[in-house]
Amino acid sequence: MAEKKTRAPGAGVKPEDGVAPWERKQVRLDPAGEAIQPQNAAMPLIDAAHTLDALAAGDTPDLARVLSGALALDTLVRNGLADRDLLDAAAGLQAVATGGALKLDATGRARAATLAAAVRAADRPAKT
Repeated sequence: MAEKKTRAPGAGVKPEDGVAPWERKQVRLDPAGEAIQPQNAAMPLIDAAHTLDALAAGDTPDLARVLSGALALDTLVRNGLADRDLLDAAAGLQAVATGGALKLDATGRARAATLAAAVRAADRPAKT
């Protein structure tokens, strides 16, 4: 009869097994092996909010902030963490980031301001 092999506790098990991708913390280490800061803690959602504020004011947003904000919102959408307002904001910023222009009337500018507030709310940590 073959002897059943056992492995040492933790051998061959990745620390991220059983953890959802958005719950993983990527930690940068300094040369001594000490953790410096989480890399995914500060996604540039504030850039998305600033872009939406500029659109709400009728201004042309800064392209770097448009791209940064669109990428941050797209990441939330792809991870399944976006509600309806964030989906709308992501679609609008994607349109601007890919060379489109949004010609917003008063209602559209008001919606952009509402979306900016929703993005800011998503950027705050949840209270537990």
